[in-house]
Amino acid sequence: SFTAWRRLYTYQQVFVDQMAAGALDGAAGTANAIARLYLETGDFTKAAAWYRTGYDTAKKLSGLPADQVDLWEMRWRHAQSRLAARQKDAAGAQAHAAAVKALIDKGGENANQLPIYHYLTGYNAFHLGSYDSALAELEKADQRDPFILALEARSAEKRGDAAAAKGFDDGGAVAAGIVGDEVLVRGDQGAQVVAEGDVEGRAVVEGADAHGAEVTRDSGGLVGHTVDQV
Repeated sequence: SFTAWRRLYTYQQVFVDQMAAGALDGAAGTANAIARLYLETGDFTKAAAWYRTGYDTAKKLSGLPADQVDLWEMRWRHAQSRLAARQKDAAGAQAHAAAVKALIDKGGENANQLPIYHYLTGYNAFHLGSYDSALAELEKADQRDPFILALEARSAEKRGDAAAAKGFDDGGAVAAGIVGDEVLVRGDQGAQVVAEGDVEGRAVVEGADAHGAEVTRDSGGLVGHTVDQV
């Protein structure tokens, strides 16, 4: 859509500015944000390329504590798992998801990322056509997240439960056709504004959780999200 391409242009400008300023953490998050928009609009080749850019940029960060190193690895694996699922590679999706779970199971600062894992397995199940499993997993994810609620609605719809689909689609995201766009660009789970953040959201952040933070300009300001940079 026009909105998605406009955001891509904005994110790419942010990425260029961040790289020029040496803000590698923010640039890595922004690259992941760009990748996610490509992923959700069906361009898997460009999504893969931008996720690689985000990962390689994050690798240049020095002096990170072990939990932050693991967090960036978690974001990478989370993204690779979703990419595999979108390309109907069930084995690849499962292998990368298992790596995400192993990083969470290490404990420490990343132990609270379990809802992100359930989002991942639910997302994968949906795109691999297992709608019952998708619902079971997504129900364990963050129910405040409009993207997740939209996936739950679509899963219920796919299995023929229109009433449940309507119940999940509280904000009308599915009906409005914005699951891969406005909802994707939201800004929820504990994101940090300006240069740290979350994942799929209303702007894009820079570094925080398991999807992979993302950063971008929305309504004139920089906003942040969490793991999904993913």
